[in-house]
Parts: sequence; structure tokens; C-alpha cells
Amino acid sequence: MPTCHNCGGAGRVSKDVKISCPYCMGKGKRFDGNLCSDCRGSGQYTTQEKVTCPLCYGSGKFGPERKTDEKCFITTATTISLGKGDNCAELLAFRKFRDTYVSLHYNKDVDHYYILAPKIVSAIEKLPASKAIYASIWETYLERAYRHILNDNNTEAYNSYKKMVSELEEQFL
Repeated sequence: MPTCHNCGGAGRVSKDVKISCPYCMGKGKRFDGNLCSDCRGSGQYTTQEKVTCPLCYGSGKFGPERKTDEKCFITTATTISLGKGDNCAELLAFRKFRDTYVSLHYNKDVDHYYILAPKIVSAIEKLPASKAIYASIWETYLERAYRHILNDNNTEAYNSYKKMVSELEEQFL
């Protein structure tokens, strides 16, 4: 199984976390009324926190055997690669679309996707240009499908997604 490109195999990634400034107690001003020089008057600052990698779930490896209950393999790998995170608005919209419209109307395609998608993602993960490939997948397919989902054009969203899977299968498998 290939090393996860998101965490470099460490299983953990840094995440920006905003915390209240301890020097001004989050008020942005010191006791004398002057702006806090530590937070520059914002009352907070950003620090880094290590969290479990959302792409490999802490395993440091990526492939079809990774732990996940979401099964939105290609979209998950793409949005995480783009820095959007595992629960970004786009991914949540795709999951809802899959669990409602696609599962209701195209359930056999969902089953087929669960067989193909992990293999496609695994093949992409083995390539040194995986991040560029995911960016291209977003620009070429997923961004359009996402706009269709937002506009309740479910048939068009489905057709865009199905085209993506078909073309990625041809290219990577």
C-alpha cells in the first residue's frame, strides 16, 4: 500500500487552531488600554496542533484497505489533497448526494464505484504527481458536479460524476 501523500506516512498532520490570546485574555487590549502586542489586537492567534491525518486515518498508508466508513474515495482524496479537509462543504454535499439521489436511482452504480474507486485512488497515490492529478480531477469533473448538486441539477451532477469515474478507470486501471 502506498505512503499517504497528505501526511508523508507520519499518520498525523498539522492543523491551524485559533486560541484566545493568554496575554490580553482575548480582549485585544492590555490592562492599560493599549493594543496587545502579542496578538496585534485581534484577541486570538493561530497555533499548530497535530491531528490524525483525515486521508489515511493515522495509518500513514493509503489505499483500498484504509479505514473509512464514508466510501467517497475519489472525492475524499481530491478534497483533502486540495486542503479542504474531510468534512468540507463540498465533500458533505457529495456524500448527501450519494446517499440520497444516487443510492435511490443508481444503486448498482454505487456498488460498482465501491469496487473501482479505491483502485483508482491507489493508482493515483503511487504517482509522484498525485496532488496535480487531484487538482485536475477537481477542475475537470468535481467542481462542475458540485455546482450541479448545489443547483439541484441531480441528473447533470450524476452524469458528470459517472463520466469522471469512467474516464479515470480508463486512465488509471
